[in-house]
Amino acid sequence: MDYIDSNKEAWEEAFENRSIEWDKGKLYRLTTEYCPYLEKEMVEELKKFDFTSSTIAQFCCNDGRELLSITKLGAKQAVGFDIAGKSYESKTFTSYSYTFSDLLNALLKNGIYIKKLREFDYDISGLFDILSGKGIPLSYILIGEKL
Repeated sequence: MDYIDSNKEAWEEAFENRSIEWDKGKLYRLTTEYCPYLEKEMVEELKKFDFTSSTIAQFCCNDGRELLSITKLGAKQAVGFDIAGKSYESKTFTSYSYTFSDLLNALLKNGIYIKKLREFDYDISGLFDILSGKGIPLSYILIGEKL
């Protein structure tokens, strides 16, 4: 599995199929709301860290709206990385899904241990809202640390 290419293709396709409301009022929300593009559970976890004078980074940041939201927690600088640039024949978004064990094994293989894991029965991306509230783990907050 070529994770980088597969991830790139999946997110580019997800972006093409995003809700029409996805980009509406972004600048206004970023300047007037507290962490507008983060779920409350994510904000609760992030508040446990001191970002004062920190530089934070996000990979696969798309347009950086989540990264810009995190700067409200005190980071002095934010840097986003994204390899998007659609140049492929599209496949279905779910054809790039990885099992939870694939993700955990990738973390372990790279010397990252899990400090905390929370799961939620709703989808923060909004792609699978039909499954929300049915007891199926659809979203996770995973905090890891390099050994």
